[in-house]
Amino acid sequence: MVQVIDYRKTSINAVAFMEDKKAEDILLFDLRGLTSFTDYMIIATVNSTPQMEAVIQELKNGLDIRVSHVEGPSGGGWALMDYGGLVINIFYPKEREFYSLERIWGDAEKVST
Repeated sequence: MVQVIDYRKTSINAVAFMEDKKAEDILLFDLRGLTSFTDYMIIATVNSTPQMEAVIQELKNGLDIRVSHVEGPSGGGWALMDYGGLVINIFYPKEREFYSLERIWGDAEKVST
């Protein structure tokens, strides 16, 4: 049987887990109809490597779907977690400002959590 995933609900749950680990400036975007690579995207800021690792671990343990791919948490200032219909970007402040994903996806609907 194929599992149907409610990515909106999963995204809102992910935001809650990230808030529990004190991630900051969390934005959830609905990208349906704007791109084919995902339905939802989260952007958040953390201030240290231990905090980034804690957020990643909380998401891996807490969400009821498995992450298909994790990139970059080893000191590069940006981690990406790909869940298919949900992509999570976790930045250090400097890298978030540099990549400015919220500006790139400014036309996307921001989801309230």
